[in-house]
Amino acid sequence: MSVNAQPTQEPTSTGEKTIQILLVEDEEAHAELIRWEFESAPVSVDLIAVQTLQQANDTLAELTPDLVITDLLLPDGKGTDLLPRARVGAGFPCVIMTSHGDEQAAVGAMKAGAFDYVVKSGVTLADMPHIAQRVLREWRHLAERKKAEEALRKSEERYRHLFENIRDAAFLADTETGEIVDANLQAETLLGKARDQIIGMHQTQLHPPEKPGEYKEIFRRHVEGEGGRDTGGEIVRADGTTVPVSITAAAMIIHGRNLILGLFRDITERKQAEDELHETIRLNRAFLDALPCVAMLLRPDREVVLSNRAAENVRAVPGRRCYATFGKRSDPCPWCLAPAALATGEEQHIEIEAIGSVWDAHWVPVGPDLCLHYAFDITDQRRAEEKLLDHQEQLRSLASELSLAEERERRHVATALHDRIGQALAVSKMKLAAMRQELSGSDHSEPMNEIIDLIEQTIQDTRSLTLELSPPVLYELGLEAALQWLAEEFHSRHAIACEFKDDGADKPLDDDIRIVLFQTARELLANVAKHARAGSVTIAVARAGNHIILSVQDNGIGFDTDDTASLPRKTGGFGLFNIRERIEHLGGCLDLHSQPGKGSCIKLTAPLTDES
Repeated sequence: MSVNAQPTQEPTSTGEKTIQILLVEDEEAHAELIRWEFESAPVSVDLIAVQTLQQANDTLAELTPDLVITDLLLPDGKGTDLLPRARVGAGFPCVIMTSHGDEQAAVGAMKAGAFDYVVKSGVTLADMPHIAQRVLREWRHLAERKKAEEALRKSEERYRHLFENIRDAAFLADTETGEIVDANLQAETLLGKARDQIIGMHQTQLHPPEKPGEYKEIFRRHVEGEGGRDTGGEIVRADGTTVPVSITAAAMIIHGRNLILGLFRDITERKQAEDELHETIRLNRAFLDALPCVAMLLRPDREVVLSNRAAENVRAVPGRRCYATFGKRSDPCPWCLAPAALATGEEQHIEIEAIGSVWDAHWVPVGPDLCLHYAFDITDQRRAEEKLLDHQEQLRSLASELSLAEERERRHVATALHDRIGQALAVSKMKLAAMRQELSGSDHSEPMNEIIDLIEQTIQDTRSLTLELSPPVLYELGLEAALQWLAEEFHSRHAIACEFKDDGADKPLDDDIRIVLFQTARELLANVAKHARAGSVTIAVARAGNHIILSVQDNGIGFDTDDTASLPRKTGGFGLFNIRERIEHLGGCLDLHSQPGKGSCIKLTAPLTDES
């Protein structure tokens, strides 16, 4: 039976949420009285009434009510069978109803997890809306308290995890009293004392007793935020020995209490290293003076601690700021990497042009507050390198121009062979053929036939030479047609399968690039024929954005790409080195892939013209 005190679960006009209650009661009179009381109550209630334990379980399988009110004794079981789902965190509280004489059973139900129980009577049943409101109110309060307790527990766990995993000795002290209220395992190790011995100590007891005023002042400055990031000091261990430490502190509020966190780091080794460094510098001053560079030892504020003669010559002397002497500035040089070297503990290096020279500058951290700075004047070296690069570029340009000039001359000679010699031979052949016709049957016919055959062979040789010098198809039909002809010519001449592939995209090219790509393809095919021992070759061209990609791939013996420097000597002609130089001069690049026994693939990438 389902009884709804309100037709829906929509909020009431006052904004209150409808309360959903599951009532498990097999006595219809009691269920009807409870329903009537909830209908008369000022709260909005969706009351679902069932009579058996099975019906209750079926209902709970489909929904989670705000409250379950169940009779202790049901026709098919006990209301306590619903209790495991009614524990805190399960989603709803459960109220057990008992008859007179069942109080002991009700108390047992409370221990098993019931939230409350009532003894059936006209008064308690009539008061069920108030009981429900009280139970729900207490349930919410309990849930909120549990949630707050869980949040506090997690917060405590996070704090303890962070506190214990700080790599430095950590102390928490009360900012008002100076009393230490907590310490981590590193603090126990540093002091040689157990945590319970440390807690309760005054912060001044951490330090040598002859300097209480000094450490009180340090503590005050840290509390007021004036102590700085890192303060030096000493602590006294349990065995009476003192240890040099660096101290970093920060004020904070934990659980409403004003505390200060102090992090103490043992710097014994660092101090020893500093002492050894100073001794090393003193002993090696003669060596520093012999260095052909400016060298100086700097503090974090760029004050010169030690300098060699070269640095002193530019007035970088101890006691002065290096930027004011060497850099001739009123503030630190913007390119100075001393702070980075000290912060990272790693050497820093830069080449910079300053005060009229080019410097190869280095900063080497040699202690927590010391940095060795040395700089070589490499002005002459850089000028020589720039001149060399200029000469190399000029040589590349000259080589490219020579190659293009060679191609123009080839084309000129090929044109001359075709237009002059070829045509003259063709005319001579026609005239001799006419003369042979007139002299047919005479003794001169046979010599005439031999002369005509010789001229015909000369014409064929002239055509072949013309194609080898500069194939007209490259200029008349473009790169793709020329490569197609080259593939066919290669197959015909060397009996090696040669396939040409073209993606069909438009590829507008400058004449210089078209010539270089064709020459390179011809040179690579010649190398394949001479050295690759290949059974097949593929020439492919494709467009990629504003570039053309030409590839020549074979299935030959391949080679070690690390040995490409010697290939020009092995292959003759351009060689891969020359090919790379030429294509890079025109704004392209060469990509080489090969392994011994696995063939080779050489790709050339070159820019298309602007009209693309």
